[in-house]
Amino acid sequence: MVILQLKSHMKTPFLPLLLAFLVGFSSCETAEKEPTLVKDASGRLIAGISKNYYEDGKIRNEVPVKDGMRHGVAREYYESGQLAAAIEYQANLKNGWSKWYYKDGILYQEAQFVANQKEGIEKKYYNTGELMAVLKWKGGKTVPGLLEYQLNGKAIKQPSIVVQEKAGKWEIRLSNGATNVKFYRGSLGSEEAFDEEAHTLLATIDGVASLPIDDQALQVIAVRRSNMKNQQVLLYTAQP
Repeated sequence: MVILQLKSHMKTPFLPLLLAFLVGFSSCETAEKEPTLVKDASGRLIAGISKNYYEDGKIRNEVPVKDGMRHGVAREYYESGQLAAAIEYQANLKNGWSKWYYKDGILYQEAQFVANQKEGIEKKYYNTGELMAVLKWKGGKTVPGLLEYQLNGKAIKQPSIVVQEKAGKWEIRLSNGATNVKFYRGSLGSEEAFDEEAHTLLATIDGVASLPIDDQALQVIAVRRSNMKNQQVLLYTAQP
């Protein structure tokens, strides 16, 4: 029994010492992961993490650099220290996810980039966390199909293109009477990105465009900013 008591006493001080050693080792290992700054003869950063600070010394941003270019996840911070944005770079170009946050840390916007161009789905959120809008992109250009939501989650009704015959012409407008719109003649697939250079811009006065009536199918594209300031593409097709 005496021997057992001695062994028990010997183990007691050893455990905290072992834990202290492991914590110290882990801290050293973490510190060593911070890359060394490498600069060229002119002082330009070639490799490492570029950091900038607010006047009070708090971190403003940190940008990983490789071969003299932004490479990795760059982060921006509010003066409070809260993350404001996290943007993925590869060879100085946005590649991957970019995310922006409200000052309280709630996600505001997220979008995927390929070679500096938005690609795929972009989402925006209210400062309560509820979904605000969903946009679609291809090669940095807008794809039809904007969705917007009220704070209660109810979908916002989007306008449509209205075409009426008047004095031998087609009059073209939006159903909500919006004037901040451009109309183009041409067709576009529902999953196709809009390229303004590939379509004919129609003259528009106070949100109304006109076209002479002919025997061709009437195909019209409307491009505007929604009330939420989102880019929107609308389509209209009618057979002659």
